[in-house]
Amino acid sequence: MSDLMRNRWVVTLAIIVGVLLEVIDSTVVNVALHDIIGSMGATLSDASWVVSGYTLANAIVLPISGWLGARFGSKRYFFVSIALFTIFSILCGLSTNLGELVTFRILQGLAGGGLLSTGQALLIGAWPKEQMGTAMAVFGIGIMFGPAIGPTLGGMILTHLSWSWIFFINVPVGIAAGLLVLFSVRPDRKSAEAQPVDWWGIALLAVAIGSLQFVVEKGQSENWFQTSYIAILSGMSLMASLAFIWREVSIAHPVVDLSMLASRNFSLGTIGTFFLGLVLQGSMIAMPLYCQNVLGCSALQAGQLMLPGAMASMSGSFAAGFFSKKNVSGGIQVCAGTFLVFVSIFRMGGATIQADAGFFYVPMILMGFGRSLIFVPLTTRAMLGLQGSEIGQASGINSLARQLGGSMGVAVFATALETLGSTFSSVLTENCSLSNPVFLERFQAMGGDVASVASGSGLTILRLLSSGASLQAQVLAFNRIFQVAAVLSFVVLPLFLLMRSEQVRLQPKSSQG
Repeated sequence: MSDLMRNRWVVTLAIIVGVLLEVIDSTVVNVALHDIIGSMGATLSDASWVVSGYTLANAIVLPISGWLGARFGSKRYFFVSIALFTIFSILCGLSTNLGELVTFRILQGLAGGGLLSTGQALLIGAWPKEQMGTAMAVFGIGIMFGPAIGPTLGGMILTHLSWSWIFFINVPVGIAAGLLVLFSVRPDRKSAEAQPVDWWGIALLAVAIGSLQFVVEKGQSENWFQTSYIAILSGMSLMASLAFIWREVSIAHPVVDLSMLASRNFSLGTIGTFFLGLVLQGSMIAMPLYCQNVLGCSALQAGQLMLPGAMASMSGSFAAGFFSKKNVSGGIQVCAGTFLVFVSIFRMGGATIQADAGFFYVPMILMGFGRSLIFVPLTTRAMLGLQGSEIGQASGINSLARQLGGSMGVAVFATALETLGSTFSSVLTENCSLSNPVFLERFQAMGGDVASVASGSGLTILRLLSSGASLQAQVLAFNRIFQVAAVLSFVVLPLFLLMRSEQVRLQPKSSQG
């Protein structure tokens, strides 16, 4: 192996380790909320800000991470982000009250927000275009494996240590990633250093994205628009978004170059990424809930159920890289991946009340393999024709689309599960009556009779049947959610088919502001 190729792999390792810090931390804390609530005497609503604050800060930084990389240099920005992320991880672990923990989690989210997009931009710059498929396949391992391994890792830590170690575990990883970046990644040119700072653009973007992310995170628990401040924040997000767009297209040096949306591949790829985030994240959040609410699994067992999918994601990333080397069309890979995702989610939608955890292993493997086949060629094709600082900005916008889609998927699926569960439960409970011939037959088959109800022995059977009906209602709700998600996974397919194999760019309009 040549020195140049060896250095590329060292750079790739450094970037993946740094990115894993961010993607694992976005999910690993979820399983620790119960322990945090117990140790700090907080409510679930208050403790949820440990997760929501991090996600909110992440979303604000993502779209400007490309501009930050261009202004300060991608290597410097990436290294400083890792260093700050590690420091705030230590402070999170040392927090003595919920206010401190939420504050340091927000700062941790601000530091980690740029790791994903900047790492992707650095990786693209380190590999030649003809080997981009291999580079993105390796990068995809971190993206796909991190969120899946997070809950399992969190469950293992909580089993043997306190919740603080969920943050302390970042320290050796952060130090290793920082040293690798410092000594292996070459400094790049700071292309935006002399340009004026678009402070109004940054402020409007923070209001638009921050308000939207807050609405998505808290809308379901706050009854959406029935709560006044949710409605106000929704209006603020819309108005700030419109003002931001007007601002960015009318000045010479915007913080986010919206002219990139003139690229068909980038715009279609970003829309497709949003919908895939919605479907996949919604499905992924539904799985642990199903395991815990229906199957009665622990948090650790629910996390372990995600492992086969994580391993399949790694295999899928390698397969996508191999297919790219063999010049297999990216469109074919995306279509194949979409079909596997459809089959896996549709299969999960056929679960019955007798299904155990083993029922989901094959669908989870198919989903993990399929989403890797989608991610690698989709990201590669979306970046075609982009150059220099555009790559960093495009990576940030693409990552933001994935995150917002995932957040909305979680919110929509959670709301739908609650609504459908209540609806099915009402219907089934109404039929749990001895006047219903079908219910009466089942009651008698379990050894009950009408006379025994008054004596009390029949009441136990009635309670068992009612409990079974409630459980069946949850299964029906999850099934309906998976079936709808399977259909939605096909909605994005025409978008991918419209993407070109070669990019045609429109020239950005030059103006003064």
